[in-house]
Amino acid sequence: MKNLISRIFVGAICATLAVFLFVASPGNVLAATYTVTTQTGDVKNGGTNADVFINISGKDGNETGAIELDNSSNNFERGEPDIFSISGDDVGEITGVEMSIDGSNAWYVEDVTVEKNNSGLTYRFECDLWMSSNSNEGEQKHDCPLVGSQAQSTQTLFTFPLEVQVPFEIQVKINRK
Repeated sequence: MKNLISRIFVGAICATLAVFLFVASPGNVLAATYTVTTQTGDVKNGGTNADVFINISGKDGNETGAIELDNSSNNFERGEPDIFSISGDDVGEITGVEMSIDGSNAWYVEDVTVEKNNSGLTYRFECDLWMSSNSNEGEQKHDCPLVGSQAQSTQTLFTFPLEVQVPFEIQVKINRK
């Protein structure tokens, strides 16, 4: 019995990987997911069972439109934070929030934070006011001013091809009897 090993091919497999920059044209509206945290004031009757909405606006004037803040929890209780995950149009760099309320009782909102998921940026908006559908108890809509943002966003400035070479060798073993 004689074993014969024959070298058939030696070479390299080349694969090209590329990183692409996606730029949306003005007509394209992309969806985004936002994490919104509200802080209800720790004041007498500060909580509410009313419907609360947020409209997130961006640097170029884009808006999400009014989105109801709701989840499976008992939201907007006195002195408590509430966290919501919402989806809406991508507004780009966040510059403002408009809070609104629709219901029979008032709500004291201290502040609101918004993070556009995967952006690495959290924006904080200070409200510190009573909101109510009844104008005698507070404002029905309010633009909360931006008081700061944390972290820094990153942007892709260019693309480049990346070539990876994986050397290989194929061997064939032939058994002869």
